Amino acid sequence: AGFHLGHDRAGRPTIFMFPRFHDPSRSDDAIRDFVCLMFRVVSNMRPPIETWCSVFDMSGYTTKNSDLNWTYHVINTLQSFFPERLGVALLLNAPMSFSILWKASKRFLDANTASKVVFLPGDYKAKLKVYFEDCHLPVCLGGT
Repeated sequence: AGFHLGHDRAGRPTIFMFPRFHDPSRSDDAIRDFVCLMFRVVSNMRPPIETWCSVFDMSGYTTKNSDLNWTYHVINTLQSFFPERLGVALLLNAPMSFSILWKASKRFLDANTASKVVFLPGDYKAKLKVYFEDCHLPVCLGGT
């Protein structure tokens, strides 16, 4: 499940994702929904903003949510249709099981894109304040 809400301190539109709600048996629907979300975010960008910020709240994520098919298609779509549109991807509370998926997925990424992935372990709510004002965060992530 994902949605667009506000922007980060750099003015980039922000996409919030909650992978714990992903059901791999509905991978095709999730791919379609993600692509539609990307097109909507890009269509709402105004110059000089050309990139977005993605926040992945990995709390509650388990191996039952892992979906290499979804991951592969999303990475391929991003690199083919939205090259260099990612400003930063923040991963909050990524569990140890995610490191396996990250290692498998990272090899499909351009090195520049992979460098934009930032892990925020531990007290992520305080660390998010570097990137966001409270009014641009969902309440579940410390926003108002």
